[in-house]
Formats: sequence, structure tokens, C-alpha cells
Amino acid sequence: MFAFVGVGPCPQELSAGVGGLERAAAAVRTERKQRNISRCSTAGSVLCRKRGVVALFPKFRGTRVICKERSRDEISPRAEDNSARMDANLPSTSADTSSSALDEDRNVSGQNGKTGLKLPLRLGILERGAAFAALVSFARFFWKSIWLIMMNELAPSSAKGEYQRPPSAFRGRISRELGAEFPVPQAAEGTVTGRYMLYVGLSCPWCHRVLLVRALLGMEHLLDVQLLEPSPSGVWRLCNPTSDAAKENERTVRDTYRKFAPSYRGRCTAPLLVDTHTGRIVSNESADIVRMLCELQVLPQQQTAKAVLDQSIKAAPISGISIMWGNRGGGQPADPAHKDSSAGRSTDSGLDELLQRIYSDINNGVYRAGFATTQSAHEEASRSLFSALDAMEARLQATGGPFLLGTQLSEADVFLFPTVFRLDAVYATLFRCATKRICSGNDYPHLWAWARRIYQMPGVPEVSDLEGTRTAYFTSLFPLNPGMIVPVGPFPDFSLPLND
Repeated sequence: MFAFVGVGPCPQELSAGVGGLERAAAAVRTERKQRNISRCSTAGSVLCRKRGVVALFPKFRGTRVICKERSRDEISPRAEDNSARMDANLPSTSADTSSSALDEDRNVSGQNGKTGLKLPLRLGILERGAAFAALVSFARFFWKSIWLIMMNELAPSSAKGEYQRPPSAFRGRISRELGAEFPVPQAAEGTVTGRYMLYVGLSCPWCHRVLLVRALLGMEHLLDVQLLEPSPSGVWRLCNPTSDAAKENERTVRDTYRKFAPSYRGRCTAPLLVDTHTGRIVSNESADIVRMLCELQVLPQQQTAKAVLDQSIKAAPISGISIMWGNRGGGQPADPAHKDSSAGRSTDSGLDELLQRIYSDINNGVYRAGFATTQSAHEEASRSLFSALDAMEARLQATGGPFLLGTQLSEADVFLFPTVFRLDAVYATLFRCATKRICSGNDYPHLWAWARRIYQMPGVPEVSDLEGTRTAYFTSLFPLNPGMIVPVGPFPDFSLPLND
């Protein structure tokens, strides 16, 4: 048997509510003996069911109702005496047509040999008019409150509702300098494989930029990678963990952080670069990791792979395999304590400015639009995003392509591609960034051709999984898509011929 206790901010209604609820509980016990279903068309009433029991209790304004399971002996004698009177006041079953919509869900016992609710539960509140309006008002307040809490945990925001990306906690650097904390392996060590390990997820755009550089520089067999996938809870988990990871019960990226940085208490993000020799985390900032790969690309073991890739790229035609790197930009502000000695650095400050705009308005811009918690913050981020994309389109048209800096592949191309790759299939719908489309060919014809050229470079399709990326976004970002329904389309075809 169930009894109901009203608790809430209204003391006057509380005292009246307890007695009324006890009478309702007694009425339920009597009603169950006569028929399985109690009907009520009284405005403002609420139908509560659990374990095949249908209970009727009046709605008290400003009062929350908590259902507590109680034995029959705990029901007050007063409630027993009033049960018949309560039952007499119930509307006739044959005369009640307003609650017919409830009939589909009321036969909750005897189905499949079990008792329980038939889901989805339908209370027929819409037919009651005012009660439905009250439900919508309450649901909107309740969901918005929970949503804001979850969004601030997922994506911290300012008082204006603007998403503020947390800073990367680890900013170490692989260096050739003597006595470096994380040194570049010498030729005697044979290869980078076995010392440094990358943890990356194919669906993550920040991981995608790292994988792109690894593929373009021909480093697939020179740097170990542990792939990650988002779990239903949103936490990165290891795909096919290595034997060492399995032995140490390393199942999620959080376990990896605990393994290599036991005292760390913060966000466990990817990409993640670790030094397996020292058992320490090198970096979890994607822009830094990308540039560290440049430090590793000149190892003797890599020259053959680089030469082969260089030859295939020149047939595109492209001026060369070397990637022009900026001095800064493309990510969170660099740590001034780290010196950068990478070859191929640009002396043109325009590349750094380009990288910074790509990061702030495009790479991070889609997240600022999608994670905004106010309308004004979303609109501002969306305007900045498409203004920056307009600028990229104009740049490609002015230079004649095929890349943002003309004939030279640069860090800017590598950083821009992951966002453009996801824009139509993911961000347009999930992040509400739908002002213009890439794949239509009408809004951004030069950007669309540029994206296909990048995609068709050697090694890029293998690290660009659009279908898996879309599924991961729509099923793991619960606050943005509670129903976890994945749209059917669109799926831009980046393999279309470049002369289209």
C-alpha cells in the first residue's frame, strides 16, 4: 500500500494535504478491490501509478508530493472510514469520455506475465487544458535548471552565457635541446615507437588535427596511437586497450590520467601525449602536440616514408610535402617558457594571425555557438563563425588556391579542415550553426573544393570518419540531445572529383 506525504514551502496547505492524501490512499485500496483503474476528470488532479497501483490525490498549489511505500497497518483509521465516501465521489466509468486516452496505458498488469507500467506513460494531461499548461511551465523550469547545471559542468560559461574553454593543464614539449625534459629519441634508440604514446578519438576535432599531421608527415608507423571512443556517459574510453593497459585496468582516459599523473584533479581531455619511459604526461594541448610532431618528423627512419609521400603530393600538383608552421596561434596561448626550434617556421606574421582567427572564431567558434546558454551569446558566436568562414572563402578565391596560403600547405589548412569537415553533418544541427552550408557549393564554392582537396590527400580519409563522428556527437553530448536521436543526413561526399 502507498501513502502520500505532501512536503513543500506552503505550511497551511501542508497540514490539509496530509489528511487528504491519506484519504486518497485509503480510497485506492478500496478501489483496487472493485476495478483495476480509477478515473478522475476533476481539473487539477494528478494520476500517480507504481507497481500496477493507480492512486488519486488532489493537487496542492506550491506543494511537492513524495510517494512513500507504507504497509496497510500504517494507514490511519480515519482514512479507512472515509474510503467509501471517497469512492462514491469518483466519476462513473461509463460516463467518463474525457479520459479515454488513458485507457491504452492503464492495463498495466497481466502483460507478458508481469505487472508494471506500459511505456511510454501517457497521462492524458493535454485534454485537461489548464493542467497541461501548468505541467509545461513546471517542466520548462525544471529542465532548464537541470540543463544549466549540466551545461556548466560540460562547458563552463560566463555570466552572459558565453562558453569559456578551460585551459589545458599539461603544456610540456618534446625538444632537441640538451637535457630536455622530454627529449627527441636519438637514432640509436631506433624509433619514437615505444616511448611516446598518443591517445586520440576520431570524432574529436582537436584529435583530428593531430592525426592529420601524423598522416601527412608519414608517421603512422613511427608514433604509437591508442584510439578512444566516447562512452554513453560522455567519458572517453579505450578502444582495444593494449596488453599493458589491460593489465593495469586502464579502461578510460581518466584511468590514463590517474596512471601518468596520480595527483591531477581536473578535466581528462584528448588528445593526450604521454611519455611511457618516464611515466609522465607531456601535453594535452592539440596545437602543441601538432608542432611536436614536426620535431619528430626528421628522424632517419622517416626519410623514406617522407620521400614517397612527397612524390605523391607533387602529382596533385602541390609545391611540396613540407607544412608551413606558424610561430604561435591555432590553440590556447603558448607557454612562454618553452622555446620552439621546429624547422619550417614561417616568418610571415600573417600566418599567425590567420591561425588565431581560425582557432577563436571557427575551431572554438562552433563550440561557443553550440554551448552558449543564452540567445545573445549564441548569436554573437554564430556571427563570428560565419564571418570567419566568409573570410576563408575570400582568401581562397583571392589566392587561387589550392590552399589558404596559395600553393603551400600550411598549419592553417590542417587546423581549419576538422571544423569544415564536421560543419554540415554535425554542427549545423547539433550546435545550430546552420546559416550557410559547405557542401551545397553555393555558399562556399572555393571552401568546398578546398575541403575535398585536403580530404583526398594520402592518409587523410583513414583518419576522417564522418559517420562515426556524427554518431558520437549526437549520442554522447546528452545536454544538447537528450533523446540521442541521430539525424539521417546530410553526409557530404568529400571524395567527389576536384574538377566538379
